[in-house]
Amino acid sequence: MKKILVSQCLYGDKPVRYDGKTKEERDPRFIRWKEENRLIPVCPEVDGGLPVPRTDAQRIGDQVITRDGRDVTKEYRRGAEIALERALQEEVLCAVLKEKSPSCGSNKVYDGTFEGNLIDGQGITVQLLREAGVRVYSEEELDLVEQMVTGRENIILTGMPACGKSVTGVVLAKSLQMNFLDTDLLIQEAAEKSLQEIINEDGMEAFKSLEEQVLCGVSASHTVIATGGSAVYYPKAMEHLKKLGRIVYIQVSVETILQRLNNITTRGVAMSKDQGIRELYEERRPLYETYAEVTVGSGSGSMEDTVADIIDKVSRLRQSFR
Repeated sequence: MKKILVSQCLYGDKPVRYDGKTKEERDPRFIRWKEENRLIPVCPEVDGGLPVPRTDAQRIGDQVITRDGRDVTKEYRRGAEIALERALQEEVLCAVLKEKSPSCGSNKVYDGTFEGNLIDGQGITVQLLREAGVRVYSEEELDLVEQMVTGRENIILTGMPACGKSVTGVVLAKSLQMNFLDTDLLIQEAAEKSLQEIINEDGMEAFKSLEEQVLCGVSASHTVIATGGSAVYYPKAMEHLKKLGRIVYIQVSVETILQRLNNITTRGVAMSKDQGIRELYEERRPLYETYAEVTVGSGSGSMEDTVADIIDKVSRLRQSFR
């Protein structure tokens, strides 16, 4: 079971905050993770040697200064190093830390004036964790953490050849700071030949068998996955992909496909010799629609519009499961 590093104040059980209190998180998902023994509580401030209660502090540049002017940066950094060591030892899935804290704030921190003003920023511990590659979220982003826990944080792109899955996928991955995976490239790597060479030399059935095998074997996290246009032919593979992430159908008109698809004989499209693009489109369209959790249009607007549409619709879909 993958663990989650969490702020002790969110975990509860014992007071660690500067005011001698806790901020125990009561979200049902958090409680479930706690009952599953998935959570690893840490308090960088206490672990760094600070007492409870203590004078409150705020981050000012690279330093952490208390309300009465004392520099406690050394203690904060020591606690951050302990938290990082624990995260790496446990190979945590991610961290959920208390927002606004000079140690644990992941999106917002106080501005150092002690007047209640928030600014964009991150705490000392969050900075160290992120520099080491650990993904950090606040208690306000548990929907994103839930996606990781359930394994459905990935975005799976489906659609006709030339609908723009690969190109859109790269831009989408960059926009969301995710990884990118193209399953057609995995097929070519497995066969050590191009898609069209597989079809020409080994036959269509061999190509489909290999494609299904590759799709069923995909394992990824925090990734945009572009599938081949024929992925929807394999129910077992699509069920596997659905467990990995949200299925997004990039929908384009057959006229757009015809305009774009000028290399049909070399592209490696899984279609019979007597089948045309229109026939292939009508055959596959119901399958794309059946598996899609999100449908976006492409062709009339810019790629940026398509990417923005995917981000918006996937975000709203995830929020609906909160």
